[in-house]
Amino acid sequence: MRFGFLSDVTPIVVAPVVLAVMVILFLIQRQEASSWSTIAVLLGIAGTLLTAWTNIMFVSGEITLEGQIRMFYISLAFLGPWHILVNSLARKHGAFLSHLTAFGILVGVGQLIMFIVFFMLGGYEAMDSSSSTAISTNIPLLISLVIGIPMSLIGYLGAPSWLVWLGRTLIREEERMQSLNELEARS
Repeated sequence: MRFGFLSDVTPIVVAPVVLAVMVILFLIQRQEASSWSTIAVLLGIAGTLLTAWTNIMFVSGEITLEGQIRMFYISLAFLGPWHILVNSLARKHGAFLSHLTAFGILVGVGQLIMFIVFFMLGGYEAMDSSSSTAISTNIPLLISLVIGIPMSLIGYLGAPSWLVWLGRTLIREEERMQSLNELEARS
């Protein structure tokens, strides 16, 4: 129960931090790609606010678990393209390490695939009420699980890992810039 409650509250608590990161990335990228960075930040803000709102509604008992899950997957339709755009722009302009941007693009693709698999193939409701034989003969559900499980690991668990990696990269860049400024001041 504690882990479930924590996973429901965490998106609410971290939403302001994620929104701040999105705005910072927008400010960094808007000079090189004004239109694309604007689209990216709007998608990211929409996905983050939808996730936070959904979890607020679920924690307060206004929506069911099924409603929360459905809205979470809809939020991925916004967050996946945000990850792809932000990392593609950073990769194109050499703003971040290529490994970081490649991983960020992979996270975005994972999130989009999670969204598509959930809504196009579906069949998850069959898992609650069916026997193992019925589940094993439900081809859309099996395809969905084979694709969805690895993409869930990448799209769901990869997003916070990417965010931490990004934070560490930005801090290191700031420290490097401070060191260069100090060297220039001494010269």
